Amino acid sequence: GGSVSGGASAGGGSSGNGGSSAGGSKSSGGSTGSGGSTGNCSASADTCPAPNGGVTINCKKRFMYGVNYAWSSFAGDFGGIAKWSQQGVAGAKAARTTDLTDMKNSGVDVVRWWMYPDLGGDGVKLDSSKTPTGLGSTVVDDINAALDIAATLDIHIKLTLFSFDSFWNDFTDSGITFPSLQPIATDTTKRAALIASVIIPIAKAVEASPNKDRMIAWDVINEPEWSITGQDPYGDQQFDPTTSGSNGKTMATVTFAQMETFVKDVVTALHANGRAPVTVGSAAVKWGQAWSKVGLDFYDFHWYGWVDQYFPHTKTPTDYKVNDKQVVVGEFPLNPASDTTGQSFGGITYGKLVDDFQTAGYAGVQGWAFSDTSAAFSWSNAKSNVKAWADAHTCYAHY
Repeated sequence: GGSVSGGASAGGGSSGNGGSSAGGSKSSGGSTGSGGSTGNCSASADTCPAPNGGVTINCKKRFMYGVNYAWSSFAGDFGGIAKWSQQGVAGAKAARTTDLTDMKNSGVDVVRWWMYPDLGGDGVKLDSSKTPTGLGSTVVDDINAALDIAATLDIHIKLTLFSFDSFWNDFTDSGITFPSLQPIATDTTKRAALIASVIIPIAKAVEASPNKDRMIAWDVINEPEWSITGQDPYGDQQFDPTTSGSNGKTMATVTFAQMETFVKDVVTALHANGRAPVTVGSAAVKWGQAWSKVGLDFYDFHWYGWVDQYFPHTKTPTDYKVNDKQVVVGEFPLNPASDTTGQSFGGITYGKLVDDFQTAGYAGVQGWAFSDTSAAFSWSNAKSNVKAWADAHTCYAHY
């Protein structure tokens, strides 16, 4: 998500999804990287392939259907925030199980769950020079607990590692200093330390879990475009970074080349140390080519009213020239008729919007958000519709 504001030029506008801090049509189904390549799958192995777009994992081509959690406590679910008495998944397993059970009972299969949308929690250890040195004490337990819950409920998890929110300049809130990811991501030595002491141990923790098959995909970073200045070299529109936020926060922007290097390094490490496919939760298809050179297994674009106003969701991945991989819609409003950030998708229902995405050849959807109560994004108002769509497409809406 991204409660940020942009310009009103074509394809500009606000991405405000209500988050408290943030926010290709191909018959083969596409490869899902080191762990899920379709190369060894026989035609008879999948008895219920998704009819249009779908991501193939373990020889199953499915419409990746679910919801954004995205967090119980922002940046606290994996590692906790001791100063604010917030526990990670393992320490609050009963409560997290209750949440995920609600999602499961509403037809959700894929849960997009955020890990480090900022570095203010206890999940990443930094030394005095703010160089990463390791994982917080409960992170591995929290990962194992999340995967265990998913296995018990027969659902799947998509972990989002970072967010553009990670790139605010250092700020302090309620006694906690929030270090910026920007100087880590842009410094060769610090970035290598992040990969070695944080990314690889997380990937290995997933692989060591008896429930590793519940890890359906990695999302490297949520909406990185909101912290990028300038332009990419691939023909996309200029980036339109957010500049300020609550608590006097200011954005520590990066060039596209810096962000691309950071993302590619994380993608490479995840592929080398894990089996789940990897993507980036891009803010909008207006930047459709930005992450085309970093080794992703499938694309993931977010689609709110401000996007749909200029980039209609009824157009296909081929129309948007992103059909070289499968394309998932990783965020969209659960109650689209109430999305006031653009043309409100013409006031259509949840079910019609998901039908439209599927018909156009997109490979899955995850609505925003379980943790939200605002009109366009309210889970309580939408969950019966989420369940109704799942019930009508049970064969291929679950891995």
